[in-house]
Amino acid sequence: MSRGIVAAWVVGLGLLTWREVREYRKPVPAGRYAVASGLYALLGLAANYQPAASSATALAWAFDLALILQPGMIPGTSSPTSRAAKATPNNAGAAPTQTGA
Repeated sequence: MSRGIVAAWVVGLGLLTWREVREYRKPVPAGRYAVASGLYALLGLAANYQPAASSATALAWAFDLALILQPGMIPGTSSPTSRAAKATPNNAGAAPTQTGA
């Protein structure tokens, strides 16, 4: 596995951990680590084929960039869960009313 993919893997797991602890105040479930590690492992296997090595490394860093650019990661942006909580009307669960009768 190339050094670039290993570095992207470490950074990606760090970002995943930071986001989970910051957003939900609990540790990351083991399944998320397993899926993320599996993704980077597959990219590492692809990097063993020399013509695909640079593309696999760029894709690994692109996944890290996608983690950074998710809403809620950058200060001043809201996460999807906080937006949903703010958008919920006060009468959630109430029976619909008939209008225009």
